[in-house]
Amino acid sequence: GTDGCGGTCGECSPNFVCGSDQGCRFEPPCPEYNCTSKNCGPDGCGGTCGECNSEFETCNNNQCETVNDYCHSATVIPVSKTETYVKGFTSIGAERVSCGRSIMNDPVWFTFAVEQTTRVHLSITSSQYSADMAIFRGNCSVLQCLQYIYDGDDFITHTLQQ
Repeated sequence: GTDGCGGTCGECSPNFVCGSDQGCRFEPPCPEYNCTSKNCGPDGCGGTCGECNSEFETCNNNQCETVNDYCHSATVIPVSKTETYVKGFTSIGAERVSCGRSIMNDPVWFTFAVEQTTRVHLSITSSQYSADMAIFRGNCSVLQCLQYIYDGDDFITHTLQQ
């Protein structure tokens, strides 16, 4: 293509144009294009800035995060009359949360909702770790601690109101 100065710079890839230095330079497809400091999510022009690479990652505010590391990325688990198992989650450099006497470092978050007053039984079945567990009510910005276990206890039974 022409470089605007009477010369050419050859063929440029899509979304690149021939510059005055006879090199190809990036020209976004629309003026709103913006992937600066973004590794996922919308680019402002109908495309994306990238995808998160793992099934254990989610895109939040244009950054890939490990699923369940933060309250806002908690995995939804179904409430049923039979057992529901959830396994295989880890926490990498997440937040600290307090509940009662327990301060939980790097929590792994799950969420569920009940439609009527329901008695739930939550248990930790891994014998490899001494894990803390808590039940909270509310949204992520205003959480109320309802019950917690720490230092190796392995279950919570709690009646939740709708």
